[in-house]
Amino acid sequence: FQMTAVYSRQRDYYKAGLGANEGLLAWKEREIDREIRLQYYHLQSLLEKDSLLRQLDTVYARLSVAADLRLRTGESNALEKNSADAFLQQLRLQRQQLQHDFRASQHRLGNLVNSGELWLPLAATEKGLSVMQPDTQLLSEHPLIRYFDGQKNLIISQTALEKSRLSPEFGIGYSNLSIIGWQSPDGVGQRYYGGGDRFHIGQITLGLPIFNAATKSRIRAGEASAQVTMAEKEAAYRKIQADWQQWQEEYARQFAAVQYGQSTGLALSNQIMQNAEKSLRAGEISYMDWTLLMNQAIQIRLGYLDALSALRR
Repeated sequence: FQMTAVYSRQRDYYKAGLGANEGLLAWKEREIDREIRLQYYHLQSLLEKDSLLRQLDTVYARLSVAADLRLRTGESNALEKNSADAFLQQLRLQRQQLQHDFRASQHRLGNLVNSGELWLPLAATEKGLSVMQPDTQLLSEHPLIRYFDGQKNLIISQTALEKSRLSPEFGIGYSNLSIIGWQSPDGVGQRYYGGGDRFHIGQITLGLPIFNAATKSRIRAGEASAQVTMAEKEAAYRKIQADWQQWQEEYARQFAAVQYGQSTGLALSNQIMQNAEKSLRAGEISYMDWTLLMNQAIQIRLGYLDALSALRR
């Protein structure tokens, strides 16, 4: 048997191994959870953009009919009709591409949740959006940091176990046997020993490590590996901290864009589209003016949807 410290450090080593694997599991689970959330919100964003494209499809379809009528009555030329048809076809092509992206995202989400079904997200809501306050305490609890802590503890425990193996070993032995037959206990006379005659042998041994160069090398390697792991942890923490600060700035920027869209942008976009269509029908503006106004209104809505999608992530 070995010194009690060896068994104690073996227990610590296996506990550290369990902790390291649990940290790795938590890290991977968090990554999968994030990917599921991203795909879910991506589906919501695609649905919202598809809704916008459907509304525009209705508008451009009416415009195409009106342009055709104006061409027949001689109020416009073929350029206006061709431009209206081109915008309508381009819009419908965008919807087709969006639908392909939606199906692909559905398959990715199904793969992440280990399901062959095609999932549909719930209707998106903008309620409850607020400016996030930074909490640096959360950074030290990041799964990646916990993973490095587990790896460090595992290496330290393994090094301590290697050090304990340099301690001496003890052994206790006992034998009970019989020697059947004639024997000479004193070297002169003979005596017969049967199975009932027992011989008892006891021994105590002490083992000292002599060839321990390999063990010492493993100890030095473990100490160096622990330092490398700590350096990797510090680098990972600094990157997480930098990403956190960058994320805070990006979140504040996208939140401001969402607030603008909810308070002013969307209403302004609706007004631009409605007034542009009325002015075009009344002949107050040209088709090119209408196109510029519509593009401006669409960009306001798309900017709002993009900001909302980024904010949900």
